[in-house]
Order: sequence, then C-alpha cells, then structure tokens
Amino acid sequence: MRSGRGLVPAAVLLLAAACTPDAGTGQGEDPPSSISVDVSAEEPTEIDETVVEVEADRPSQESDRSSDGTDDAAEGLTEEPPAPPTGPQLCGTVTTTIGDVATVEIIAGDVDCASAEALLDTYYNDPPSIPEGSGAYLMIEDWECNSSSSQEPGRLSTCRSAADAEVIAIAGEASEGGWCAQIDDATLEQLFADGEQTEAVCATYIGAETSVDEQ
Repeated sequence: MRSGRGLVPAAVLLLAAACTPDAGTGQGEDPPSSISVDVSAEEPTEIDETVVEVEADRPSQESDRSSDGTDDAAEGLTEEPPAPPTGPQLCGTVTTTIGDVATVEIIAGDVDCASAEALLDTYYNDPPSIPEGSGAYLMIEDWECNSSSSQEPGRLSTCRSAADAEVIAIAGEASEGGWCAQIDDATLEQLFADGEQTEAVCATYIGAETSVDEQ
C-alpha cells in the first residue's frame, strides 16, 4: 500500500516537467516573439499608407469646392447699367394738350431726360388736377408748372422744383442735325458772335420764330 502512494507524486512531477518550457531551447518563447514582430511591422505600414492617401486627396477636394464656390459667386454677379446723364440737355418730345409737338429741355438741376419728359407729359395729358388760371398753373409733386404767356419766346411751358431744377417745353421738334442746323449761317453769326453754338439758344430762337409765324 505504501509503494502505490509513492507513484502518484512521481507521476505528477513528470507531467509538470513536461509542461515546463525548456530554458535552454527557448521553444516556449518563439510564438509570442514572432507574433509581436509581425504585428508591429505590418500595422504601422498600413496605417501610414491610408493616412497618406487621405491627405493626398483632401487638398484636391477642397480646391474643387473653392473653385466651384468662386465660379458660382462670379456667375451671380451682374453689371449694373450706367446711370442716365442728368443736368442741362435737350431731350425727346411730348405732345401738348392741343396736339402740338414740343421738345423737352432741362435747363438746370439733377434731372434726367426720362423724368423730365414724364413730368411734362403728365402736365399736358394726365394732370393730377385742373390747371388754374390763364397760365395753367399746376403743382405736380414738388414741381410748379405753368404755361404763362409772359415766358420767353418759344417756350410753351416751364416747370420748376424746390431744389432749383428747371425743365421747359419748346415749340417744335429738333431735326436730326439739331436745332442749330435749321438756322442759316448769317443768323447763326448774329446769335453766336464768339462762334460757340448752343442748341438751347437755337431752340429758343426757332420756337420764337414759330410763335410769330402762327400769329
């Protein structure tokens, strides 16, 4: 009985010895060392390549977005048309209350032709109220308009604003060459002794001549 019990501890010792790694050969350490080397060598390489690919693509995508945004903004911009000229100048024509043609002229003020023509057209054809008196006095917004017979020869009507702007209507219509082209050279020399012709003066002269002929 005693000899049987002694065999069990011996068997346990043999089994433990078989499981214990051999310090001389180092066979128990090879697998962990091999796995550690493979993982550390491969994983950083794969991560670095991915990062390089992403970083290489990113500037191109951002550049495309920036370019697209610039193009869209440029397409959305439109050039504004230049403002019409203002100040003293001859404009187009309007039809008076009795059907005569009159040329509009800006004498003074920051007014363009479209506004001046609209003003006198309203005065003649669409007045906000009935003109008063023999001079056909009428207020149109901040403009005072009248057709008094005491006006300069050739003028049919005059409109003045509180800002010292002045717009008039002259009898007749300018020809393609202008008012001065309708006057003979001898008369032009009398009107313009200094040689500098002014369409406004020529228009007034022709208007006065027209008024005399109609009387």
